[in-house]
Amino acid sequence: CPPPPKHPPPQQQPPQPPPPQPPQQQQQEHRPRQQQSVPQPPPRPPPRPLTAGEIAAMSIKEIKSALVERRVDHVGCVEKHELVALLHQSVSAAGSSAATAAPAEAA
Repeated sequence: CPPPPKHPPPQQQPPQPPPPQPPQQQQQEHRPRQQQSVPQPPPRPPPRPLTAGEIAAMSIKEIKSALVERRVDHVGCVEKHELVALLHQSVSAAGSSAATAAPAEAA
């Protein structure tokens, strides 16, 4: 039996350089990143004080909105009376902190 024919070794191609990157990416790599300042929204004015009569006349949606405006967590409250009590607490707490802050500002 004759030996199997020898195949010539495959020609090796030189490694190809990586494809060129788009110019925009190349520029970004070479220059340092500039820190961009994010504009801060203006501070919100404090929520207006509510009276007990106003709170009693509010719908649940309005009460929840007033609590969110005052940044009060009301997740655990289910009944309207619970939301009302929470809003009363936040209004009275805001009133007492405003009363203690007023003399400090005047001085």
